[in-house]
Formats: sequence, C-alpha cells, structure tokens
Amino acid sequence: MCFDKKTELVMLLRRFPLLPSNSGLFIGLGLSRHYVSLEPIYKILGPLKASALPGLHSLSGADVTGSFSGKGKLTWWKAFNSTSNNVFQALSELGTSASVSQSVLHELEKLVCQVYVPNSKMTNIGDVRWWLFTKKQHQGESPPPTKSSLHPAILRANLQAMQWNQDICQHPQLPSPSLLGWKQVGDQYEPVGCTEPCAPHAILNLCRCSCVQRRCAPPCGCKANKLKCTEMCTCGGNLDLCDNVDCFDSDTESENEIESSTSDEDVDIA
Repeated sequence: MCFDKKTELVMLLRRFPLLPSNSGLFIGLGLSRHYVSLEPIYKILGPLKASALPGLHSLSGADVTGSFSGKGKLTWWKAFNSTSNNVFQALSELGTSASVSQSVLHELEKLVCQVYVPNSKMTNIGDVRWWLFTKKQHQGESPPPTKSSLHPAILRANLQAMQWNQDICQHPQLPSPSLLGWKQVGDQYEPVGCTEPCAPHAILNLCRCSCVQRRCAPPCGCKANKLKCTEMCTCGGNLDLCDNVDCFDSDTESENEIESSTSDEDVDIA
C-alpha cells in the first residue's frame, strides 16, 4: 500500500503499540524536512483516540471516500477533540466489519452534527439541516448531507477503513464495494449520492424573502416566484405584515366560527 503523509501518520499512530518506542516519521522536503517522534503524540491522544484516527480520516475525506463540502480537516479535528468517548469508540469500529451497526451510525451522525454546528446539542442531521436553512439560509452544497446521503458516505468510510485495518495482512480480504456505498456502472464504480430524495417536493419549491416594508409587494422574492410567504421569511408569513400569505386556513377558521355560532343560535331559538 502507498499512503500520503497524513494517512501514514494516522496509520503509524494507530499501530504505535506494535512499534518500537522511538519510532517516528519524516515530514517535509529539502531544508524543511524534519523528524516527528510518535511517542509524545500517542501519549497525548491516548489509546482510544489513536484507534479512532483512521475512522476520522476516512470519514472526513481521504483517498476515494470523498469529503463534506466546505468542511476541512481542521473543522473535523475541532469537532473530534470536543466529542465523547462513544463517538471515539464508533470511529474505532469503522473498518472492523463489513457491516456498520445502527449504534455506530447514530454516534457518527452526532459527530457530523457537531462539525456543522459546534457545541450544539442537536444529534439528528435533519434537525441541523432545518436549523441552518431557516436561521442561516444555507442552500446548494453548503448544508450538511441528508440522512440518506450520510449513510452511504459512512459505508464508504467503513470500506476505506477496512483496507487500512488490513495494512499488515499480505492478502487483504475486502467485500464488494457495491455493498458499501458504491454502485457498479459498467466496469467502474461510482459513489451512491443519496438513497432517497433530499427533501419533499414542497420544500424544494420554497424560497425566503427579506421584505420588511410594503407588505411583501413586488419586488418580493416569494411573490416574484409565484410562491406564498412562510414563517422562514422576514415577514414571518404574518397576515398583519404581509399581503402574500395563503389565507386558506384563516378563512376556514372563520367559516367554522360562523357555522358554530349559527348552530348555537338555532339551538337557543329551538
């Protein structure tokens, strides 16, 4: 196997208990080339975090696993350093089996939530997506993945970690990529992007206006796209502030009130 320097460092730290205590790694080229001793780094990390490094490296983007848009290694490292032992354990389990348990999927989803919203208590990636969409207006590739796209990404990371875990095996045994986040197209494999639609059709047709005056008259973004304002807009879809609101619910309530009052009167007259 041929590794880049980041992968080589990760692999050496994971295997440090099997190496001589004075083991290290040369980093850099020419005059900037220097020797990095592994022992101090391993002692700071500890056995659990060191064993979790390959899983972190494969999930955050390495070799052919792909990466999360706009989230580099430093962002992942900050989330990694502030997460729990349960997440460390889940990362260390990547690559140990051809299947990924639901508990591991859940813990890794928590880590991805922390990557996108640091110090948040949200543990569901759907909640994070909605929060970022409504509060930060994240669109395009900037929001976190959906759950149906995160799952294949974790499976691809598991396959990569399986390859790394067999670095001391002469004849590694790996499952078919089609079982772990890849699909075969002809004689090649392509990553599975998503197993379900990224959002309901109604959500895909939403937009957000920033109108604060003129009661969302043109050039209101929602009205220009022939859409009604919603709670995501600056006006909040409030009838007192906006004339571009679907009044169906309010009309229905009014009709119900009229019918109710009429029926009450009929009872009293009778």
